[in-house]
Amino acid sequence: MLQMSLFALGLGGNFVPAIANHPLYQQFQNKRTFILLGGYFGLNMLQNSLSSTGAFEVMFNDRLIYSKL
Repeated sequence: MLQMSLFALGLGGNFVPAIANHPLYQQFQNKRTFILLGGYFGLNMLQNSLSSTGAFEVMFNDRLIYSKL
């Protein structure tokens, strides 16, 4: 959700007057391309690392041989 809200802010922030006049948003607009690309790739890597557990199980003839849970 953070990734999508960053894109929504980058693409539609000009349409909300309270956001468009904020000084932090003015700095965001100056570096918008780098923030959007960095946010996309950086948050994507963070999401992938948090969701991968490395857990697996080895079954043979419906018997559990090895489990890394």
